[in-house]
Amino acid sequence: MTHVERIADLDALPVGSAIEILDKRGSVRRKDAAGNWTDAAKPAGTTWNTWTYVNTRRYGARVIERNPEVSTVETTPALTDQLAALVAKYKAREDERERSIASFQDEEGDVLDSDLPAYDVTVDDCGHEGREDLVDLLIELTALLPA
Repeated sequence: MTHVERIADLDALPVGSAIEILDKRGSVRRKDAAGNWTDAAKPAGTTWNTWTYVNTRRYGARVIERNPEVSTVETTPALTDQLAALVAKYKAREDERERSIASFQDEEGDVLDSDLPAYDVTVDDCGHEGREDLVDLLIELTALLPA
């Protein structure tokens, strides 16, 4: 994308990108610094977000620099489906752990003293299972990366 006309297009640019507004007055450049559009000719710390958004919509802008350190991941429908399945799988496992822990709690979230030993074991077991799930998720995500 070298020409942008919408705020969503501006927001999609990686941090560190620079643009040139295409109005009739001449070259006006803005740089995205940590999510704020700045002007090198203006005092440090001032932002020009509203001005940049309005004039990009009005006149358009040309992307003149992209931050080369920021890369974007191209997703395909197959990859999106695989990621959605992973999220659903591990969310269901976490929901089950939450239900297991909540079964010891009353409506105010308190645990009866007589249930504390079993509650402590359940919380500890759920913590270990959660860590194992994290390791498994990392392995599965790594397998999705290109070689």
